[in-house]
Amino acid sequence: MTVTPPSGAVLTVRDCGPSRSGIPGSHLCSDDWRGTFDLVLGRHLSEVVMTVTFEGTAGRCGIIYVPGLTFAADREQRVSTASALFATHETEGPGDSAIVQDCRFPATTTRLVVQLWDPGGGVGSAAMPLLRREFEYIYTFTADEQATNRWPSEGHSSS
Repeated sequence: MTVTPPSGAVLTVRDCGPSRSGIPGSHLCSDDWRGTFDLVLGRHLSEVVMTVTFEGTAGRCGIIYVPGLTFAADREQRVSTASALFATHETEGPGDSAIVQDCRFPATTTRLVVQLWDPGGGVGSAAMPLLRREFEYIYTFTADEQATNRWPSEGHSSS
């Protein structure tokens, strides 16, 4: 695994616009972090989703999704995260949809959690990952001025 920037860095979060799913509100993202992972799986899998989460005492402060991966059995595959990091998540309830800020700024995370998911099993709390690895990396999330104005440090929920 190779990551940039190294552990201990500060990641700036910005307002990156409306949700792609049409749920009211904005996402927060950061383009400051990149990761490369060399993976070998013992069986062929297609349409696998990889997630990289940034977690700390406040919970999950960021997540990166890498969908549509295919792995050949017993062959090394390199996966790079080139997409933006979303520091928010969407929730849906009966008649209610919202974008929720997962942690307060500044937020310090202490570990990276890398998981592979079978899309047939779904990605969520009830689903079981195909693979899960945790790494000790410390990052601090801060918000730029525009994101701070939209998402105060007390946290935010938009519905």
